[in-house]
Amino acid sequence: MFGIRVSLVGLMVFLCANVASAGLVLLDKAPDSAFPTGIELNAIAGGTSVGPLDFTTITTPPTLSVLPAMGTLTATHPSISPTATATHTYMLEPDFSSGPAFFDHTFSDFLRSSTLDQRATAEAHIEFKVDTPAIYTIDGLLSVEDAGASFGKVEMEVALLDITAGTGSPITVFASSQTSVMTTDQTFFVGGADGDDSNSGFGSPVGLLDPSKRYAWKFLVNTLAISTTTESATAEGKLTLSVTSATSVPEPNSLGALGLASILTCWRSSRRNRKSL
Repeated sequence: MFGIRVSLVGLMVFLCANVASAGLVLLDKAPDSAFPTGIELNAIAGGTSVGPLDFTTITTPPTLSVLPAMGTLTATHPSISPTATATHTYMLEPDFSSGPAFFDHTFSDFLRSSTLDQRATAEAHIEFKVDTPAIYTIDGLLSVEDAGASFGKVEMEVALLDITAGTGSPITVFASSQTSVMTTDQTFFVGGADGDDSNSGFGSPVGLLDPSKRYAWKFLVNTLAISTTTESATAEGKLTLSVTSATSVPEPNSLGALGLASILTCWRSSRRNRKSL
């Protein structure tokens, strides 16, 4: 009985400590990360068919290591007409103590010509953790408009990975991948299966984030001219990873009435204190 009481006290202290924490998403670089600060965002425009490396990549500064952060990445490559462009606007808000935190990515001015391998692309890789239990929600879309009846390759890959053991040993929490190569005016939604070439998915777009773990948010959105493409295409879209506080405590069967009441009292008191700030 004494041991049970000690366990309850320890659990109450743990939960109260987590509830009282700030409610932040923090950049958390993995020891084996390929990126200097565990984060890379980019926009890519151009192609490889008119030169050995005939494309432009605009990447976030390697010094980006603290949130919040926002910016716009615009890649332009004028070698082919029309000029290839890709714009990736990001807003990274870390505080979910009184509202949602989010990694928000907007894609605009995507334009690629009909020349083989010409593309407009945006990518992200962000390694992070939360300081208290939280709920994630992933949503978004990519929409392509072809200039005529021609089509190209369209890709949207989105993933949330558990990289606590390192980026070389990821565990998939959520993944959604769609690819089309024969559809004009293609639109993809996160979690959908609208690709005419391939579709795959794993996990739920809504779930729990554990403060004891490290995660990676990754995506690729791409429109690419292939051998059968005869006309240009534009694209736009948006992807968002939202994080909100986990505002309820599950009721374990092993907790007695006194222990559960104490935990809930601690929880509610902490919430009242946050609201009064």
